Amino acid sequence: MLFSTKKGRKQQLRVKIRAISTINLLSCLSLLLILAGFCALPLYGWQVHLLNDISLQRARIQRMSKDILILRYRPKIEQAQALSELQTTLPQFKIWQDRMLLFKNEQLQIFARQSQPDYTAAYNALLRISLIGIDDIHLQIVLDHERGYALALAQLTTTIQDMADRQVTLFFQIEAGIILIIMAALCLHQWFIIRKIVLEVEAHANNRPGL
Repeated sequence: MLFSTKKGRKQQLRVKIRAISTINLLSCLSLLLILAGFCALPLYGWQVHLLNDISLQRARIQRMSKDILILRYRPKIEQAQALSELQTTLPQFKIWQDRMLLFKNEQLQIFARQSQPDYTAAYNALLRISLIGIDDIHLQIVLDHERGYALALAQLTTTIQDMADRQVTLFFQIEAGIILIIMAALCLHQWFIIRKIVLEVEAHANNRPGL
């Protein structure tokens, strides 16, 4: 009868350890899958595309400023290409500015609206030059507002980079937290199993009949 009771206790212990091991293993696997999902996420997603677009927009205003300087000061043989480039770039310049005003993020909208006065003045002057011709007044308008517009784009770039850096930091914190939880779960699992084995050994030693 005593042997049967001991055998039943051992069997119950094995069942408990197996159940706890299974639960712990499934929990660790789930956490590993979540960790793999976070690792698979791109650290820089839409921010990269947006930064590239801003860089292109800054290049457009610089290119068009160069074009109108060619129209004003360079020989006629160079002016045809400059005018063609200006007329080709100007619609793209307007399209991206319109898109920028549709940003959903409030911080990005602030800088987009701040860039609008410089953009409007420069765009209207450039449009007039592309349709009618160059003159000193509209040339100066473009040059005066190019710097303000470029500064607004630079502030926009800095804001997007800060947002991307905060996102990367958050991802690293989450990943580190998941790793710590997995390590703690594994340590707890090993501690529980060793504790059960020690208790079982002690109980077996206490119940052993004396010699």
